Amino acid sequence: MDKISVPTKIRSALSKLDGEILTGLHMLAILFIVQNCDYESGVLMSNNGKYLGYKDLSKECNISLEDAKRTMKELSNKYMLYHSNGKYFVNPFIFKYSVELNETIYAMFEYTKWNK
Repeated sequence: MDKISVPTKIRSALSKLDGEILTGLHMLAILFIVQNCDYESGVLMSNNGKYLGYKDLSKECNISLEDAKRTMKELSNKYMLYHSNGKYFVNPFIFKYSVELNETIYAMFEYTKWNK
């Protein structure tokens, strides 16, 4: 799979989110997601394979743990993320990351407003 530049990924995600009410913390988290989404598995993870979560968002974006936790929860409530078994799965209909969608990930986000 060809690698897509981060600015292109951000533009693609933001165009999909047009009209969505987002805070500054949401935008920080979205940048974090775009930069750290494994574009084959759809999971937030570092380059060395470590799963990432709100503690990593807090550290990387220099925000409080409480703000990071709340922001990730809010993005999950907006169906941008799905949290399960210590992993954050990224909605492929917003953050385009694979030509072929894994059946399980597709099912996580199939009935969200983002699948249009």
